[in-house]
Amino acid sequence: MPLRSNQLPSKRNLAVPQKINRKFTFFCFSTRRLLKFYNIRNILFLVSVKGCDILFNPQIFRANLRAARRKSRLSQKDLAEKLYISTQAVSKWERGIAVPGLEHICCLSKILHVSVDALLGTGNDREPSLIAVDGGGTKTEFVLISLSGDLIKRLVLPGSNPNTCTVKGTVEILCNGIDTLLQEDNQVLGIFVGGAGFYSGGNGAAIEQLLRKHYSGIPVQCESDIMNVFAFAADPDNAISVISGTGSVVYATHKGELLRCGGGGWRLELLGSGYDLGRSAILATMEDRDGTGPKTMLAELVEQKLGGSVWDSIQKIYGENTSYIASFAPLVIQAWQAGDALATKIATENCNRLAQLIRTAAEKSPDAREVILGGSLLTQCAPFRELLTGQLPQKLRPYILEQPQIWGACLRCAALANVPAPNVENFMKQYIQEV
Repeated sequence: MPLRSNQLPSKRNLAVPQKINRKFTFFCFSTRRLLKFYNIRNILFLVSVKGCDILFNPQIFRANLRAARRKSRLSQKDLAEKLYISTQAVSKWERGIAVPGLEHICCLSKILHVSVDALLGTGNDREPSLIAVDGGGTKTEFVLISLSGDLIKRLVLPGSNPNTCTVKGTVEILCNGIDTLLQEDNQVLGIFVGGAGFYSGGNGAAIEQLLRKHYSGIPVQCESDIMNVFAFAADPDNAISVISGTGSVVYATHKGELLRCGGGGWRLELLGSGYDLGRSAILATMEDRDGTGPKTMLAELVEQKLGGSVWDSIQKIYGENTSYIASFAPLVIQAWQAGDALATKIATENCNRLAQLIRTAAEKSPDAREVILGGSLLTQCAPFRELLTGQLPQKLRPYILEQPQIWGACLRCAALANVPAPNVENFMKQYIQEV
């Protein structure tokens, strides 16, 4: 049962009136009766208002306060001056590390032109929400969903792999998206980010630390995007997950231990990703045009996409990022399906590499009976997927993601916030319309 702002933890066995008297008598607000109740990461405060017990969450309060201040176009300093207090005090309120007293709450209501009910988040008119992020090499997808699975807002920004855009660049992209979603709804109970490159060189830990500092008061968790895929597994402690999109990686879990296979990135990884397919298509075009390689249908397709000769486009190619190179991957599949020999060889070699990684993962996880297939190359390209599944060990049952990877991030976020999983049918109905 989700914990609302005006509900007590059930273990306390305390009753709260179903209807709260909105005509507050504020001087009955006794700070001596503030009680702390601990529920996982949330600290809940119980206050007495005209004989009614009202439970509010300081995480929700600080988010509502910040949103109301910004809407009023006031800085923290401006607000502090109107209240005759220090800027540090306002900062502490907005960071969720301190709660104002009765007098200041009443003044905030008047200055910001919002009700006390709206500031405390004690109304029943709006459901708390979650922010989930799926970060890849090509794009970063953000969703704001209610606890019942309603899609409040979806946002897509450029890729956020810290191996290509640095930790600082990744945080800038993430903050841009999260801040946009918080403008829609500030009663957020958790932020989960599953991102490519987060398990490399401590990237994920560094990004999580920066986000927690920026969004203090909201639980934040950062993991690899592979965890968005593992969220779909029937037995997450003994499973294999594959992502093949701009980059590729295979992970296995054995009795809960996470084991990696491949995924060295575009500089080191050899085969198995959209980047590798796209790079091979461009190289094949270069060799076709200068006579050092076989003639291939790829040359015409690649130059058509480039808008000119491949050799005249070298500077343009070098000026783009990995996702641009990966955008040539569909041309390999197109030429392969049309019977081009070189395209067939490229697709087969890449598929064989992925199959080898999966077989290695199966040896590391002998109890695994399921392989989850994620990433655009596997979910959107049936020929490539069928070629791969035909090479899998018999014990492994392939599971093709029916929902987008961002839904896996939503499930992880619900677990982070300690609330039940949102309704997938509600989410998918609105997500399909949005996409």
